[in-house]
Amino acid sequence: MRRFWLIIGLWLAVLMMPMASLVAQEGGTTCPGALPSRLAPGVQARVTPGDPNNVRAEPARSAASTGSIPGGAGFTVLDGPVCADGFTWWQVDYNGLIGWTVEGTADAYWLEPIATLAENAITAANLAQLTPRAIDFSRVRSVNFTADGRWQIFSENDGLWVKDLGQPDSFANLIYPWEDSWWQRFTAIAPDGTILIGLRGELLQIDPASGATSQWATVESGEWPLFFSADSRLLVTRGVAGLELWDVASRSVRFTTPGDYTAWAFSPDGRFVAISDAQNRIHLWNTQTDEFDLSLRLSETSYNTQTNLYNMQFSPDGSRLAVATSNAILLFDLVTGSKLAVLEGGSRLAFTPDGSLLLANENRDWYTELNAETAPIQVWEARTGQKVAVIDQPGARVDFLQFSPDGARLYTADYGDSSQDREGAFFEWTIGPEASGLVQQVEPRTDSCPGFLASRLVADGRARVRPDLTAVNLRAQPTSGSTQVGQVTGGTFVDVVQGPSCTLGTAWWQVSAEGQTGWLAEGQADAYWLLPVGIVVETPAYPGDPLAALGQGEIAATAISPDGAILAVSSTPGVWLYDLNDLDATPRLLYLDGQPPAYGLVFSPDSTQLAVAAGSSGHWIPERLQGTWLWDVATATLITRFQNNEMVGSLAFNPAGTLLASAGASTLLWDVQEGYESGQFTDGALDLAFSPDGRILVSVAAWSCTLWNVERRAPISTFWIPMPTPTWSIFPIGGYEPNPIPFDYAALSPDGQMLASYGNGRIQLWNGAAGNLQTEIYPTTLTEYESWDVSDLAFNPDGTLLASSGDKLRLWDMTFSHPLVLQAEIVTAARTNFAAFSPDGGQLLARVVVSQDESRMEVWDVAAQEQVWSVPGIGGQFTPDGRIVTFTQESVEIRTAAGELEAQVQG
Repeated sequence: MRRFWLIIGLWLAVLMMPMASLVAQEGGTTCPGALPSRLAPGVQARVTPGDPNNVRAEPARSAASTGSIPGGAGFTVLDGPVCADGFTWWQVDYNGLIGWTVEGTADAYWLEPIATLAENAITAANLAQLTPRAIDFSRVRSVNFTADGRWQIFSENDGLWVKDLGQPDSFANLIYPWEDSWWQRFTAIAPDGTILIGLRGELLQIDPASGATSQWATVESGEWPLFFSADSRLLVTRGVAGLELWDVASRSVRFTTPGDYTAWAFSPDGRFVAISDAQNRIHLWNTQTDEFDLSLRLSETSYNTQTNLYNMQFSPDGSRLAVATSNAILLFDLVTGSKLAVLEGGSRLAFTPDGSLLLANENRDWYTELNAETAPIQVWEARTGQKVAVIDQPGARVDFLQFSPDGARLYTADYGDSSQDREGAFFEWTIGPEASGLVQQVEPRTDSCPGFLASRLVADGRARVRPDLTAVNLRAQPTSGSTQVGQVTGGTFVDVVQGPSCTLGTAWWQVSAEGQTGWLAEGQADAYWLLPVGIVVETPAYPGDPLAALGQGEIAATAISPDGAILAVSSTPGVWLYDLNDLDATPRLLYLDGQPPAYGLVFSPDSTQLAVAAGSSGHWIPERLQGTWLWDVATATLITRFQNNEMVGSLAFNPAGTLLASAGASTLLWDVQEGYESGQFTDGALDLAFSPDGRILVSVAAWSCTLWNVERRAPISTFWIPMPTPTWSIFPIGGYEPNPIPFDYAALSPDGQMLASYGNGRIQLWNGAAGNLQTEIYPTTLTEYESWDVSDLAFNPDGTLLASSGDKLRLWDMTFSHPLVLQAEIVTAARTNFAAFSPDGGQLLARVVVSQDESRMEVWDVAAQEQVWSVPGIGGQFTPDGRIVTFTQESVEIRTAAGELEAQVQG
């Protein structure tokens, strides 16, 4: 009504003066009776929130009305301004409605350029002003705004919710609750407000105002709508025939791309759809020619080729594509098809509306989430790949990340976790006058250059030129075009002076080598030329009395030296060393400067050194603790730190103690005496083991197990999870099909001749030298499969028995010509997930998981299949003389083979 009375008043004033002629004005000028104009032809603008603006056929109050533009709705300015009737008129295009509308009055703007909203956009400079507001949703799948600014649509765990933005104080209404049909949750929401849900045999349309449903199209089978183009004219669905491109106006399929593709995103201009295939390739499907214009091969050295591809996002201008995998975020230049950067991050991505920044959640494991109060959102500069800020979301993880179209709001969510009894939460972030205290500004990273792998070197450290290279050129400046001042031959050690300097897709380091000083490229594209060397640093000192920390931390792991003299106990402060021959002696602390505790501990074969992986088992750790720490056991001093800039999941010494293998995103070999990287295997690994002669390294990954020739640094053979699943004697029953299980467990026989593995519901036995499958065993009935569970494998000392833990402790006889003959089944009180034989093979140690909060360590007599004793515990192992060490998070116990307690120590 406010505009009605303003118009009446102005109209009366106009009647008292001569009618003004229609005069075209330049943008930025002022029409009589109006505020200075802020619009211009070609700009995007919107009606200020509130009442709608009338659109007329001509720039005059007396012209015919052709429609209206709702408050908050956006449009394109075509022509103007024209001064008439005391107003400033602009010709606009609002979703095909073309006409003239008024910019405002003498004291109020009714139209505003969208460009003025940039001051509210989320940038690295104003992140400190972000404040979150919790909204009563738990699991939001998408937040959509219609182009007219009328509706905000939430696709949530319970159904579709709609908020009328024309009524700011109104609540969101549930217009369509999900039924008990999982396929109804595949929803597409177009900018024009069209909402489609895929059902069996039809695509259903929902009216956002009333929630009324109508049939949009019929299909041959369940059709899954995925997303609309930005202009609402195209729709991509996935059906039994492949990906289908629909013309929305005619509601018909225009083109079908057969194949096992997954659709991820439309380009902003609607010309391309980014899709991925089973070979880890990304294709840009041209919607105008119905052909693939560009294919991007994801780097095999950037991450495990079996790693999941979670998400893809185009930048707003369509020039870049961000790809989220479970190991890294890859940023591609779509103009050249080249990779701009490899970034740390998780599965959620969002470009700011101006495309300058890329936001991503951080990969976090369950341990970190369980103990975290906030979850970081990383902010990257999209042009260079540099990290510029971190936002801490309240909640243990970031499961949802999305901007509003105007960039003034950011939506995030933590979906919660029922197993952790943690409820979900949904947040809306807006610009506020005061800092929230949740945002931490960070300096740009210097260890990664666009187009190159993450740098693994450090200033004031050492490196080695890869031995298989003839030489690398030494340059006067950090660019390949500068003057060559010398060459450094392969295998040469160099002192790193400073760097990195990012030039032409690589990281350059200033080095000193053989009396020469200059710049060396660390590598090119996906290959390293310079290898890291262990950093010699001072032994960390505990601030204060170390014994004051005894018993204050949580115990994570233990290790016993091969000579049986030393017990290593890992807890929060570091690693405690106990003398097993004198348990009354004061323990020594290898201080690791805080959280989290080390899960990877391994002694050298001669018991003189202890390797510690501060971030094992996939647990996130601070950068200052990353890598592998090598300690001298006798003096409790740090020998070196192998700086590989990644979390380490497993460690293994070769039998000679000259090489240390570390497994993370890649498997690295370190020369223990010289302290340099002496080899790299491109696969990531969960577990590692050397053969007894040290000639073979076994690496177990998620879906494969590889035997490596250590001397040649080359693979011998790879065992893959067999697909498809076994043929079941009563399969199928009611459509039942077993789920694929990762290749998680493997054990090498004591003589190194056999490798036992478990994956995809079967135990397999491989010839360790030739890599041939010798035999396998798996359940043959559905009843057996439902109880079949294997979670660990272990050979006895002479290799005649294989133990498998799981729903039962099973003993498999390996002496037959066709081994894996079931000898015995030991029924435990609950499932087990760990098994280990005593040195003489007479006892079996197993971890029994009673509940989520309770587990026990049990010792069984192998011959009699009878339990000897049982104590609470989360882990344990045998000493070389047959004693048993078990531990809880609070303490470690040493017992005799009969179960008598000898001592209890703390961590």
